[in-house]
Amino acid sequence: MHQEAAEIGLRGWVRNTDQGHVEIVAAGKPEELAELKNALRNGSRGSRVDAVEEHELVESEGAQLGPFEIEGAW
Repeated sequence: MHQEAAEIGLRGWVRNTDQGHVEIVAAGKPEELAELKNALRNGSRGSRVDAVEEHELVESEGAQLGPFEIEGAW
């Protein structure tokens, strides 16, 4: 998802949770976010997508996000 979101041009981050989920915070144009949602539903090779939960950011939260990155990466 990191590569997909970065190629789309989104701002934000992605991380794996302790529960085995993937958490993404992303900001961008509506059409860019729609492209990411489609990629999320399809998943990557070897993955299984059971559900996608969506929560909208407050505009000021999205404005604070930098280039898309893997959170917690060394």
